[in-house]
Amino acid sequence: MMKTVRFSKSTMGIIFPRAISYLYLSSILVACGGGGGDSTLTAPPPGSGASPSPVPTETISPSPVPTASSIPLPTPSTSPSPPVVIPPVETPAPSPTPGPMPTEEPIPIPMPTPVPTDAPPAVDDSLVLAINVGSDQSYAKSDTMRYLADVYFEGGNTSNTEVEVSGTDAPLIYKTERWGDFAYRLPIENGTYTVMLHFAEIYWSNVGERLFDVTIEGMHVLSSLDIVAEAGPYHALDLEFNEITVTDGQLDMEFSAIVDAAKLAGLVVHRSDATPGPVVTPEPTPTPTTTPSPTPSAEPTPTPVPTATPTPEPSVTPTPVVTPTPEPTTTPAPTPTPTPTPTPTPTPTPTPTPTPTASPTPMPTPTPSTGLDDYIAGEAVYAQNCVACHGALESSEKRNRSQADIEGAIANVQFMQHLNLTNEELRVLTYALNYPDPRDNPEPKDGATLYQEFGCTACHGNDGQQESQPIIFANYSYESFLRKIDEDMPPNAPDSCTGECAEAVAEYAWSLRPQLSCDTEQVLPRRVRQLSKFEYINTVNDLFNRDDAEAMASGIGADTEVHGFDNNVEANRITSLRMDAYWNAAENIASQVNLSPWLTTANCPQNDMAYCFSSNFGHDAFRRPLSDEEISQYQELFAEGEDDTAGARIVAHAMMVSPNFLYRTELGSNGQLTQYEIASLLSYTFWGSMPDQSLLDKAAANALSDTQTLQSEVERLIADEKAQKQFVHFGRQWLELESVQGLDRDETRFSHFTDDVAAAMDAEVELFLAEIMLSEGYNMGDFFQTDFTFANQALAEFYGLSPVSGSAMQRVDSGELRGGVLSFGALLARNAKFDDSHPIQRGLIVRRNLLCQEFGTPPPVIGEVEPFDPNKPTRERFAAHTANDSCFSCHQYIDEIGFAFENYDAVGAFRSTEGNNLAIDASGSISGLHRMTDSDTHSFMNLQDLSWILATDGLEPASHCFIETFQRMTQGVAKPDSCTTDNIATRWTSGSLKDLWVEIVASQSFTQRQ
Repeated sequence: MMKTVRFSKSTMGIIFPRAISYLYLSSILVACGGGGGDSTLTAPPPGSGASPSPVPTETISPSPVPTASSIPLPTPSTSPSPPVVIPPVETPAPSPTPGPMPTEEPIPIPMPTPVPTDAPPAVDDSLVLAINVGSDQSYAKSDTMRYLADVYFEGGNTSNTEVEVSGTDAPLIYKTERWGDFAYRLPIENGTYTVMLHFAEIYWSNVGERLFDVTIEGMHVLSSLDIVAEAGPYHALDLEFNEITVTDGQLDMEFSAIVDAAKLAGLVVHRSDATPGPVVTPEPTPTPTTTPSPTPSAEPTPTPVPTATPTPEPSVTPTPVVTPTPEPTTTPAPTPTPTPTPTPTPTPTPTPTPTPTASPTPMPTPTPSTGLDDYIAGEAVYAQNCVACHGALESSEKRNRSQADIEGAIANVQFMQHLNLTNEELRVLTYALNYPDPRDNPEPKDGATLYQEFGCTACHGNDGQQESQPIIFANYSYESFLRKIDEDMPPNAPDSCTGECAEAVAEYAWSLRPQLSCDTEQVLPRRVRQLSKFEYINTVNDLFNRDDAEAMASGIGADTEVHGFDNNVEANRITSLRMDAYWNAAENIASQVNLSPWLTTANCPQNDMAYCFSSNFGHDAFRRPLSDEEISQYQELFAEGEDDTAGARIVAHAMMVSPNFLYRTELGSNGQLTQYEIASLLSYTFWGSMPDQSLLDKAAANALSDTQTLQSEVERLIADEKAQKQFVHFGRQWLELESVQGLDRDETRFSHFTDDVAAAMDAEVELFLAEIMLSEGYNMGDFFQTDFTFANQALAEFYGLSPVSGSAMQRVDSGELRGGVLSFGALLARNAKFDDSHPIQRGLIVRRNLLCQEFGTPPPVIGEVEPFDPNKPTRERFAAHTANDSCFSCHQYIDEIGFAFENYDAVGAFRSTEGNNLAIDASGSISGLHRMTDSDTHSFMNLQDLSWILATDGLEPASHCFIETFQRMTQGVAKPDSCTTDNIATRWTSGSLKDLWVEIVASQSFTQRQ
């Protein structure tokens, strides 16, 4: 792996060999809207986490290729332009940067951090507990010891001995391997905490074989954490969780290793709230015959005067005042004096005479602020100061009293005057007396809170679109979405959020789906697009009128595919290794090709061979005219040759490693592509190659400006034989259908699958796709149902068709068992196993490729299908796999479709039985043609019935998917703009596939960039 780098001029020579550095820089400068040195993108310091930012750089001179002669810069744009998306160069990625997790989300996104250093954990006021977080050996791989920790911290002290933490069901947690299912219940003060969990994997190196679920204080914070995938084998992973609230005097943490024995290495707990929370203490039982000891309080408690006579409230039975004595023994309570306390004037309701400091006017009932926290705090104040006289809080006669009333009672009752409660204690005490216990009738939680608490963010992210497992809203109506949550979510506890809970979560999550208005289509960014290897080979062949470019460029590696397509703008990267391959290929090509068509001064404004060759060849190679500065610089290179031919080869070599050749630009001016950019967009869309002279002439004449002209050009392009190669390439990527020649299959069972049959299957695919997509009279339904196919003698015999003579491919009657893409021998053989069919792969082709219905990332460990058994039908073996709870949620939509293909074996041959003469059942049903979770159901008996369903009831969603897929190829993106796709589908009323290609260029956004 190579670190990704943003370029500055000073790094060019390091990244690219020879003088390619300056050539690559040329395109970057053009892409950024200028050829000077005012600003470039530079890489932030490793580990800084900063984004690249423009910095001033020093203007440098062109680097020589291959001598001191300089290379021309492309002509800069004259108008200011927005930023450009530039394909990155792949170099080693920087190490992750440790740092604190964000606190604004209840469940932070996990971030790996480095292995701890030798230093013990910092002892500060907030550190409550730290276990197994010691030296750099804490996560060491060892043959004799596991988790060699050396620090245990509790209550401000560190220790190196094995420590038992009381209150846990797994006591020895220091220097102890923690795996499997276990829980910690740590005695701890009420309050808010930050919990850091240290995971480590010191034995395993396989992704998906160490998985953890974690729940903290009843909140599911991690689901299927894969330690190896997150941190790598033999590495540590620190995950921090903030805002953990403890209300019951203990911190509960539950760990479940859902696959094998995942490891917890250690943990750290910090107090994160500003002030300590109240400690819940047992309520003392009043004893009238003994001296009650004063309950400890945050405030000093003065000793009552022995001779004082209590003045009871009329509603409270007088209680003798007991004065503690210095002696350790308990003394009898003094008898109250017989002098009666003055009695206030009788009133209908006995109340004490108000004092000037205690207004009897009730204060407004306090507005709840933190609810449960206030109630618990008030409950603690009551238990410390009031319960002995007034009984349990719930039944106290002081309930529903105002704060002023309570203050007045304390001021007027001598027994209570020593309390000295703070304003905050009075507030929470009043709150507890005036509100019911929130724990008895908890407030209903909103959907956003429930979405967090049930761990939805762990899989789907805060916006529902986390890359690893996005919510695919297109697969659901709201009703089916609600049903999915109510019945299946969360996966580890599907019964924990049903009914109103499920409705709240569904309503919130449904609100996260993208809201689109298709009045305006999304415009693609300004960018440069690297030629795919397929496009590169076609361009070289067309430029030099050859057919052997693939052999001359054999050293260039394959492109990265995204959704089956090889021209994704973001995925294709120039690496130094690939650049070397381009250099060698260009050198090889330039030394062999015929350059004489450009070695002429005819029709050239100057009688100078160097000028004329640089201008003429550059025009064709760069697919645009060169500037005078560019021509001048290439003239200097031309002069390095011993003669005109040698000079021409030097220039051809240099131009073919230039970004102007290896990339095509979509930069435009004022939001519109230039004429030459439009010419390239048309040719690479419909030919997969460079524009011909006709397109370049129209660009020069500014004739590619209106939709009608563009549509006319499309009709001309698709009528050319070059279009057949491009559309076959598109069709193979659409169906993910590589060649079957050389496909490894069990020769003892499939000896009839010969090289000749495999070659004929490939030819059938290519002829059929070209016929359907480019000839008159075909629509989308003909992909699925036709009465013809293409075969030669070997393939006809393999298929059991009417006899055909010779090795040449011919159009033949497909019979009852063939016709349409689903019965291609190549598609059936490609989606099978070494010795058997594969219903899952075949069902996925229908859902994913033909209906564009996506699935989330499968779980790392999905279980294995039973091995081939001649005494058990394939359907039965796969059905047992699908019945697994972790598999069913997706495979219920896949496998039954795949069973429709069961009459075709692992090499695509028809069969009516399998194994030891077991009858095949290819019947089933497909539901959700428009949206996968819809309830529409369509039954079939075999593959031909399924093909008919797709050609009729499924025609609209299949057509829409086909447009989306073609847009993926056209735009070079993973997910095309849905509005553009919808608008094309709306305009495409004829249903003719040839008309569809014309509608593609009529899109608002086809020639726009921003």
